[in-house]
Amino acid sequence: MKTRLILLAALLLVTAAVVVISILVTPPAQVVEPVMPAELPEGYAAENNFTFREVFAEGEAVDAAGNPVTSVTHTLAEYAGQPVAVIFWASWSSVGREQLNEIEAVTAEYEGRAAILPVNVGKAGKDSEKKARIALGSLDLPLYVDKTGVVTFNVTSPPKTLFFDGMGNLVTEVSGLCRAETIRETMDRVLAGGK
Repeated sequence: MKTRLILLAALLLVTAAVVVISILVTPPAQVVEPVMPAELPEGYAAENNFTFREVFAEGEAVDAAGNPVTSVTHTLAEYAGQPVAVIFWASWSSVGREQLNEIEAVTAEYEGRAAILPVNVGKAGKDSEKKARIALGSLDLPLYVDKTGVVTFNVTSPPKTLFFDGMGNLVTEVSGLCRAETIRETMDRVLAGGK
């Protein structure tokens, strides 16, 4: 009996420690400002502008008033002035899930100079935001979802990577898995003003 009480007490202490640690290491909720549709910059390739949503997990983001936010709508034109790689992927595709590792390998390198946007396409009920979040797992990537860009750019078999210059012009595209090296080479070339 005494052994059982000691084991129960130890289990309760471990459980309490896990709860305290998870509270301490949980990042604070991100404050999200609403994205206001802006006028396109003069000369921006309006035909390539499309909308997509950034989806937040419960408790991950709040607005300026402290209210929970579940998603924010973005446009490609928000990134005017810097190169953008839009990588359409799907959690039901093993290659799409592999693509996420390639994206994470390069994203931090381009922060502030270019945008790398992994956009989940979720087609025909095969994908959901929940499955996409599971596919992201512990990767440090945002969850973006889209229904309009896939039509605009005829994405029928993700992954598909589209590289845009700072004025929204489509520079090149890669169908299938786009390795980190290819992303780097293309982003560096576009940053240097090449195609």
